[in-house]
Amino acid sequence: MRTESAEIQSILGLDVSRDTVTLCDGRRHTVTVANEADALRAALQPYQGTTTLAVCEATGGYEDILLGVLLELAIPAHRADPAKVKAYIASFGKRAKNDPIDARWLSRYGCDRATTLPRWQPADPTQQKLELLVARRLDLVAMRVQEQNRLKAPRSRLIADNIRDHLAELERHIEALNAEIDT
Repeated sequence: MRTESAEIQSILGLDVSRDTVTLCDGRRHTVTVANEADALRAALQPYQGTTTLAVCEATGGYEDILLGVLLELAIPAHRADPAKVKAYIASFGKRAKNDPIDARWLSRYGCDRATTLPRWQPADPTQQKLELLVARRLDLVAMRVQEQNRLKAPRSRLIADNIRDHLAELERHIEALNAEIDT
């Protein structure tokens, strides 16, 4: 679902939080709505059928409702890497400070990069589950390394049994994830 830049007339910057989404139309007009499907649908309805690109940051899942509504309304979207957006803002010597400012920066980011931004597509449910399992496994492996390093520290002798117990628990979880990933 790639939209050519010549077709894009406006960019919506969408700053997502757990409870709200702040929309900026690129002309400094911002509005904040509940991060709920009905509220988002009502706020985004005017952009349906237009040549608008919506840009939001990946927020660990809080953006899922928004992306679902954008897909339903056939509004192309880009889910931006927060580190890239932060670096983009920093390149202007600025820092984002609040939701309306963040939404404006996301809109500007989209304006400057519309031709190169990949359009978001929903993941295949099986692929999405696999990605979550692998990400969780990587987290647990990193925790295991931290605990193994703690165990080697001279001052850890007093808590060595606790660390070993935690390592055993981490190992059980990693093995369970390995089995689930294999299936």
